[in-house]
Amino acid sequence: MGAARSPLLLLGVLLAVLTWWRIDQHHMHSTPASVLQTVSTTWTEPFAASLRRWQSPQRLHDDYQATLAQVRASRPLPILPGTVDIYSFDQTQLLASGNRWHPRPVFQSYQAYSPELLQRNRDHLSGAQAPDHIFFRIEPIDNRLPSTEDGLRLALAPVAVRAAPARFDDPRAGPRSGSKHSILPDGTC
Repeated sequence: MGAARSPLLLLGVLLAVLTWWRIDQHHMHSTPASVLQTVSTTWTEPFAASLRRWQSPQRLHDDYQATLAQVRASRPLPILPGTVDIYSFDQTQLLASGNRWHPRPVFQSYQAYSPELLQRNRDHLSGAQAPDHIFFRIEPIDNRLPSTEDGLRLALAPVAVRAAPARFDDPRAGPRSGSKHSILPDGTC
């Protein structure tokens, strides 16, 4: 029985490799050298990183702080009082800014694809635990329609928040009367 499986197993592996190759040639155009490089770095980079961490435990923290400083310098955000969320698929900018991040339950809007997940995000934005401020940029991925990414949030935004002035030093940049939230406009992040 085991000997009979060997040809089928070999055929299955061969078919999988040929399918991968066909898809790769259509989309990625990998070369044998690039495939070898990818396979090699899959094993060597984690080993090298583990060795660096063992030899210099402080280096990981220092590298992380240096990366945060680079992000802050290249894409600065103002420090706001209270809690903040960002409606963009790139939370790096907010995390590096030093603001207190209070994310929605599904913080990558494109992943809020079911009615339940959409409702959880909407409830978070309209509830008592909503962030005090939101950095907002309509930024769909993969050329999607903006309303397909966390669409209930888009319907709620005009009710729950008001657009703050473009200048962050403007004293009017606080929450709208009767609302706990303020939204900072596109172009600020």
